[in-house]
Amino acid sequence: MARRHGRDGEQPDPIAVGNPITPEDRARLTMLARDNDLAGCIAAVDALVSRGISFTDICLDALGHAAAELGQMWTDDRCSFVEVTAGLGILHLLLERLSASFLANIPVRNASRRILLASLSGEQHSLGLTILGDLFRQSGWDVTMELAAAQADISATVRNGWFAIVGLSVAADERTPLLAGTIDEIRKASVNPYVGVMVGGQALLQHPELAERIGADISACNAAEAVLRAEGLRLLLDHGTERRLPAAGV
Repeated sequence: MARRHGRDGEQPDPIAVGNPITPEDRARLTMLARDNDLAGCIAAVDALVSRGISFTDICLDALGHAAAELGQMWTDDRCSFVEVTAGLGILHLLLERLSASFLANIPVRNASRRILLASLSGEQHSLGLTILGDLFRQSGWDVTMELAAAQADISATVRNGWFAIVGLSVAADERTPLLAGTIDEIRKASVNPYVGVMVGGQALLQHPELAERIGADISACNAAEAVLRAEGLRLLLDHGTERRLPAAGV
């Protein structure tokens, strides 16, 4: 994928807003992914890039929508598990391709912008968290990812490396007690005694009040909000301000 350049060959701001993604764009990408048409998907995404649509919008409004729609199609028996699995695999490949194009030369803006993003063992879907990681990188964060990780592995990571924030994702309500235990272990193990904890995922989207109950500092309803709230929490912790913020939607 060719990189787009601005005046005098400079790389443009990847979050600049281009032409809006249309319902037809979303539907086309979803169907191409369902049909396991990698070449068609690449052409569709390249067309969005050529229209000047931002990395963020392509990730959230095109790839994110396609992933959600594939899941709904499976729930409604409009496609098979094999089709959904293959389609999600293609969406992951598209995200990797976009990331290599847009994010390769974006520097970390501040040494304290280090974040660990993790999903707990047993979580089935990783595309959303992967997209979130790329949005953090786009915003100048140093990102470490752990997908479907055991609690002990997450604890070991924060024990062996300094992170300003740990972001955790959980999909099902019944897994929130495990999330609470994981947060407690993170605070005990972290080499950074003032580590911030952010939570998200379907379970928190439906019940944002759970964030404070399970010991998190903040929650976020979507990826764009997560980046903004994490930056706010980082600044508060840098200045020694009281840690906990209201959960999103509360």
